[in-house]
Amino acid sequence: MLTISSTFLKACMFRGLNDVVVFDSSQHVNTCRYFVTTKFPKRTLPSPNITYIKIVRKHHLKVSLFKVGPIIRQTTKVLLPKLTKFAWPQNTFAASPTGQLNGNKTTIPLPGPFEPVMSCGQRMLLGKLLRVASELMFDHGLGDRFMLNAESLLGSFRHHDLVPWHDRAGYLVDVTVRTQLRRRLRQLRPDYLIYLTPTRDILYGRIIDSNEDSLDLELSRKVPSKEYGWPYIYFDYYEMNGTHITNIKQATSPKYAWPYHVIFPLYFRPFGEDWFPAPRNPREFLRLKHESIDICETQGVSHAIERLVPIEMTRCQELASRYAFVRHGTCGSENDAPSSDEMVLGEESLITTTPVGYSSVIHSICLAVPND
Repeated sequence: MLTISSTFLKACMFRGLNDVVVFDSSQHVNTCRYFVTTKFPKRTLPSPNITYIKIVRKHHLKVSLFKVGPIIRQTTKVLLPKLTKFAWPQNTFAASPTGQLNGNKTTIPLPGPFEPVMSCGQRMLLGKLLRVASELMFDHGLGDRFMLNAESLLGSFRHHDLVPWHDRAGYLVDVTVRTQLRRRLRQLRPDYLIYLTPTRDILYGRIIDSNEDSLDLELSRKVPSKEYGWPYIYFDYYEMNGTHITNIKQATSPKYAWPYHVIFPLYFRPFGEDWFPAPRNPREFLRLKHESIDICETQGVSHAIERLVPIEMTRCQELASRYAFVRHGTCGSENDAPSSDEMVLGEESLITTTPVGYSSVIHSICLAVPND
């Protein structure tokens, strides 16, 4: 194993298509390590370099701790489980930055179906964009006006992180605070830039210089024929009609409408090593849009180049030997009384499975879930 030296913390240089970079679970997500990919031997865990532990329920955990308010109380910051201290899987990255140019100044081929799209630096930037935007909204009392959206919520629910073969993340925000949010986002320049449209806004990093194109920096790359860069996060906006919320971007059918009881109140969920607001009932939110979360499918668009790509689908269990998936269960006594909005503590375990079918728990988290 080769560990990146301190001079390369912000530039992950890839040494070949057989090299895969993973998060160093002992530190925050700003360092990458290299592992040469190998097949899992029988009866062994995927990597001896990561401590596989089960986080037991702490006595201080209560449903109310995970309930999202306009600001984050200091007690919440202190008592929420520290995700940076949890064991994490070998989150593989693309072997080179997606969007990188080759010798004739054309974009290198995209990764194949169900292959990681984002490189080390690109995934680091995505996480940073999510954190910066979240902190900005909480700092200005907007913490209960935004939530993980679509593929971000799917990643949290199914992987406790980004869906490995996806290439973006985003929030769903109350449209009544859009003007204020845009004003605050503009204040992030020059490190972070915003691109506005009538129904969706995009936040991205500074554009990488052409002489640094071969490096995997925590910077965005110019999207061909577009006025913004990638990686980016997006802000979709919702409006309320008294019983349901709808995404204002939905111009054509089918239009998805979520009942208030599916969305509110918001509760914190893990996404990587951070907690973010999410709908009260993520399973139902996802079911209303995706019908089945047991089917894994690729994105129909490469957001790095904003080009349509073929969609492929498979049962998620077919990918279980390549990626870790979340198992949903109970946490604590079955006699624990639910909260006033029918929430209880549930246990979500991130599971890795070898090709021969042996499973191991990477980590387990107790958090607020609907009492369904």
